[in-house]
Amino acid sequence: MEEKKKYKTAEVAADWWTNAVFECGAKIDIGAQDKGGKVNEALLNFVYKINKERNKGKKEAFHKALETIVNIELNDSGHVCLSVDYYPCDLLGDAAFEARIETDMGVFPPKTIMNITCDKVEVKNGYGDKLKTIYDKNANKKSKKNFDI
Repeated sequence: MEEKKKYKTAEVAADWWTNAVFECGAKIDIGAQDKGGKVNEALLNFVYKINKERNKGKKEAFHKALETIVNIELNDSGHVCLSVDYYPCDLLGDAAFEARIETDMGVFPPKTIMNITCDKVEVKNGYGDKLKTIYDKNANKKSKKNFDI
């Protein structure tokens, strides 16, 4: 049986999502324009912080599960897309299930998309954001990892 390769991009992706879920490290931007939407955004921020407390102690399990899932997908197809509209995609949901994390609204940053290849990780964090490269294996050393969220 051939041993599967482990990719740095899988680790970077797991680092980013773990930071987003457990450290409230992602912005909450649902594209709210009116007062009602802004109130919803504020409530989602509040719930996000409550869920951070609720999920304490599950950080390492989530990171390990997500990194494993991304490595499997990269070995199979060379590309992974992780996303959250208001609820996480199946792959993020699988990692959350493995770590015994609820996937209620307010656990994952909404309107977020991450594209992962064997060499690069790009993130669009929130409704109004643009896709940004946070890791590029082929970039110079200074800009290899950019966790500006």
